[in-house]
Amino acid sequence: MLGIHQALQILNAKESDGVAWLRRPHRSLVFGGKPPSELIASGSQDALITVRRFLKAARGGLYLEPNEIDRAFTPDKEILFS
Repeated sequence: MLGIHQALQILNAKESDGVAWLRRPHRSLVFGGKPPSELIASGSQDALITVRRFLKAARGGLYLEPNEIDRAFTPDKEILFS
């Protein structure tokens, strides 16, 4: 649970955004269209590990769509090609 909490803090600027993510249905195959909180509440240790691994991967740039800040990102070509 602490790992899930920590990852949500890192991925979201506001705690309310992390809570909203937990409560919204998710399109990922892992969640099957259900909210992550439903998987967490199932009581299975495997469910907790699944959500934790998903968030860990999201922290590494996998799975999640870009947020508003990232959509407007343009790389600095001098850094990329120097």
